[in-house]
This record gives sequence, C-alpha cells and structure tokens, in this order.
Amino acid sequence: LWYLNHNLIELNLKDKIVLGYIGRIEKFKGSFVLLDAFSETLKQYNDVVLILVGDGKELDKAKEYASKLGLLENENILFTGFFDGDVLEILNLFDIFVFPSFWEGLPYSVLEAMSLGKIIISTNVGGIPELIEEDKHGLLVDAKNVSMLKDAMLRVLTNLEKYKYLGINAKLKIEHKFSLDLFKKNISKIILFILLLFLSIL
Repeated sequence: LWYLNHNLIELNLKDKIVLGYIGRIEKFKGSFVLLDAFSETLKQYNDVVLILVGDGKELDKAKEYASKLGLLENENILFTGFFDGDVLEILNLFDIFVFPSFWEGLPYSVLEAMSLGKIIISTNVGGIPELIEEDKHGLLVDAKNVSMLKDAMLRVLTNLEKYKYLGINAKLKIEHKFSLDLFKKNISKIILFILLLFLSIL
C-alpha cells in the first residue's frame, strides 16, 4: 500500500470521511455518474474524500472529467489506477463503499465490503438486491441516477454514526449466509445426495 498511502498523505484525510469505489473505471460501471454525484455532494459537504481503485479503458477520460468538474484541484479525489495488492486492505480504508454500476451479476467487491461491515451505497441492479435489503444492509439507488446517488451519499455523510447499523447488518448477513462453515455443510449435503443417488442406481 506504499503508493496508496503516499498519495493519501497528500489528500490530508484528517477529520474527513472516505468514500471508496473498487472496480473498472468505465461508463457502464457508473464511474462518471459517481463523479457527477460526488461533485454535487461537495457543494453541501466538503469533509469527504473519494478514492477510486481500479484500471479501465476510460480511466484517462475519467481523470479528465474529474479535472473538468474541479475535483482534482480541490484534492478531494484519488485515482489509484491498477492495484494488485490485498483489496481487503484498501476496503478497510473506506468508511463508505459506493458501487454505482449499471449492470451486475453478484459483484464480489460488494460481498467483500459487506464482510468487513462497511456502509454500502449501491445501485439496485442484477443480484445486488438479493444481497442488500434497502435501509437494512445498505442503501440502494437507481442506476444512472446522479440525484439519487448524491442524496444517498449526503444522508450517510451528514450522519455517519446513525448509519453504521447498515454495515453491522451486512456483516452479519455474510457471516450467516456465506460463511465457510455453511459452505462446507452445503457441499457435504450435495455430496451425500449424489452418493445416495448413485447407490440407488446400482
């Protein structure tokens, strides 16, 4: 994390809340919607930093767009680029994990954020509503909706302590439904079923 920590020092995180995103930097992942929403958020709440972790074919365009919005000048944002270290270490730097994708299956980064008890703001696409129940495990917004994303971020930023229950509930859900012990039990049941089926055929 040397590179990341070095740049975080320049951002001056003291007394600031950290919003974080991990994924490809591309339009369909909601990267530009996130930049728009973050820009609007800063007009009402300035003690916040956005860290975008990941590479992508539109990374340079996103940086240019962030500069156009004035985000780079205010030093409230960091693009880390490609990162091949431990993603969980980066997630631990975040107070809030934001996932603005237009379409997803079952995003692993959301599962990881839940396992660490992070407050999550995500779009309600693909399999995400199966993981996150609105206002119980996180906050859900419509894809491509800058206003909804901005409002959700402001709700949490202006009352972080109030919304920490979302992270607690998310972690408990992962521990209950996706734990290693539960996985082993389910695998054992499948193996037993296959064995009984095989014996019945003989």
